[in-house]
Amino acid sequence: VVSGANLLLSWDTAYIGFKLQVQTNAPGVGITTNWYTITNSSTTNLWTLPIDRSAGSGFSRLVYP
Repeated sequence: VVSGANLLLSWDTAYIGFKLQVQTNAPGVGITTNWYTITNSSTTNLWTLPIDRSAGSGFSRLVYP
């Protein structure tokens, strides 16, 4: 869900304990290996991320520690 300049991500409560990772890349660049773990994301099932309008693409994933 996009709200203003933020992206609201939510996932099933069964996945609390997983870490949310994100990456943004320049225009024309797809998914790479530069994942960044969102601090404290493993304690919730809801996160709001700012939208970087200068980035060409953005990706997110949940990973199990």
